[in-house]
Amino acid sequence: MQDLVKVQQVFPTVIYNSLINEPLIQEEMKVAIDGITWYPAGSDEWGKTHKISTKDFSDNEVDKYNFVNFRNRMEYHVKKYLEELRMPFRAYKMTSWFTRFDHGDFAISHHHGHADISGCYYYQTTGADGNLYFESPNHAGDSALYHSYHNQMQIHPPRVGK
Repeated sequence: MQDLVKVQQVFPTVIYNSLINEPLIQEEMKVAIDGITWYPAGSDEWGKTHKISTKDFSDNEVDKYNFVNFRNRMEYHVKKYLEELRMPFRAYKMTSWFTRFDHGDFAISHHHGHADISGCYYYQTTGADGNLYFESPNHAGDSALYHSYHNQMQIHPPRVGK
């Protein structure tokens, strides 16, 4: 008698990664960055973390600064991501902001649970000033057996245009 075996990926985390080399996007953003008012991110509990261009994350800097080139490339990549997931592209509401990290700044581990898709674009980086990393969302994976077989973190080094 032969066993019926089936392996399923339950609640996978799909990460889309691309490098965009378009000088027009960099030029659009440079104009905006020179005029941004930076607000402290974090709370009394977290301490000094980093700076952001919004007070409540409801802004849309892409539209505010009319980033035509960036929006076009972003929508192209959102469509490619959705194709990979075999999901249709549909109208969406977007919020966007800038984040700034100076020496010693950091971001705490967090999620964007209110968003269907989250992303970031590196306008500027040294490539050695901190990684973006994704932790496993599987909280049931705290056992020693789970740690033996799974990598709990995916690290993505920063790169201009990524």
